[in-house]
Amino acid sequence: MTSSAQHYVAVLKRRTVEQGAGSDCDLCISQPVLDCDLGSLPSTPLVGWMHFNPLGPTMSALFYVPVPDAKEALLTFRFDNPFEHQHAAFGVMPSDVTAAQIGAFALVLFTANGHDSCPLFGSLPTSISHKGNWYGEALAPKFDREMTHRLFKAAAHTVWPPDISATCELYRRYKGAPWERTAAEFDAGLHAASNVQAREENAGFDEALFDEWFELVTDPEHVRSERAAFSAAWQGAIDFRNGKVK
Repeated sequence: MTSSAQHYVAVLKRRTVEQGAGSDCDLCISQPVLDCDLGSLPSTPLVGWMHFNPLGPTMSALFYVPVPDAKEALLTFRFDNPFEHQHAAFGVMPSDVTAAQIGAFALVLFTANGHDSCPLFGSLPTSISHKGNWYGEALAPKFDREMTHRLFKAAAHTVWPPDISATCELYRRYKGAPWERTAAEFDAGLHAASNVQAREENAGFDEALFDEWFELVTDPEHVRSERAAFSAAWQGAIDFRNGKVK
């Protein structure tokens, strides 16, 4: 898919010029190229996150993808749930950049919550994977805890819920038990109301509560439990949609 990747680079460069970007980091918030097909091109995961929702569990991640036969790389975002998939290229950068420079691109992207055509978040994720809490045989994310904290702190301002204290309490009470936690969330009406309330009430970002939430959703046991239950949640969502679950 070399030619496809080079095509995406050309499109993003053109869009960047059209929007009058003033710096390399502005590339990150140009209108993304949607529905990218990069085939089997090697890519480096930067950070991953999950929304563990039995009605639509979603896995998301940011990637760094060097473009073959070029001196450039793509910054891409991907999410997958049983009913929708997206792989979007948001920016172009030199292929020899450092992790810190990639992080600078990502910070602009997270601060903007992606683009209107492809937001990164509709709500705060339920778990986050970074280099320090990763496990398993797959390639570990490149960003460490500090960089990941910066990224999600920037993004949290745009999707901050008014019921974050109650959410944190449920994470503590049902640590390692995502099925029990989501049942309690539905019983409490959190899923039905949180996003609407966040927009209507404008509760305001709270740094101390953010730090508390971040510790809970990056706890290794918490992350492992959500990842272990994800496949069952995926199939369960499909069965529910097809009327196989009453």
